[in-house]
Amino acid sequence: MKLDKQMIKRLVMAFAGVALCGVTVGFFRITELGSDPFTVSTLGWARLFGTTYGTVYPFWTGLLLLIAFFLDRSRLGVATLINLFFTGFIGDATYTLFNRFAFLHTWPGRVGLMLLTLVLLCIASSLYFTADLGVSGYDAQAQMLAKYRKWPFRLCRIGTDVACVLFGFLCGLRWDVINIGTIVTALCMGPVVQFFIDHLSGPILAGTFFSRK
Repeated sequence: MKLDKQMIKRLVMAFAGVALCGVTVGFFRITELGSDPFTVSTLGWARLFGTTYGTVYPFWTGLLLLIAFFLDRSRLGVATLINLFFTGFIGDATYTLFNRFAFLHTWPGRVGLMLLTLVLLCIASSLYFTADLGVSGYDAQAQMLAKYRKWPFRLCRIGTDVACVLFGFLCGLRWDVINIGTIVTALCMGPVVQFFIDHLSGPILAGTFFSRK
């Protein structure tokens, strides 16, 4: 990996995207308005096998990474490892730091934080997708569908998110895990990520974001 100016920019974008993803994990927990679709699927597996989220997470993530490794290993890279090892830590730290603020536990605070978190999650995803230094095993699934089936990425992302939510529901999860935040994320994340790829992260990588009129 040649460490030139463009590669440094990609590394910064990847690190920033993964770190911001971790922040959104903590924010979603604070809102108590539903988990993101991938977390819903993980909790579904945990319920199905009568175990905990922490126990099933590495196996579920590992399976998705294995699928990506054999079908399109170009999706895996340094950002994949950063996501695997640091997202949970950053999420816990964010939750501990911000959960103490009482206004975030009011209805206006929870709804506002949920909407902000959705936007931040989409920005984060667009940054490390565009950096192209690896994505999480779950994110790779929608990207591979878009590549091999020639479908729009935003529709592939909606499809994988909805599949995760339906799986969690069929496993017995209800409104304590699947709530308005889950539904909004599942239906809106794909198109919003694509918007930020086109209008934010793509131009940043190309060096045209600050030069546009």
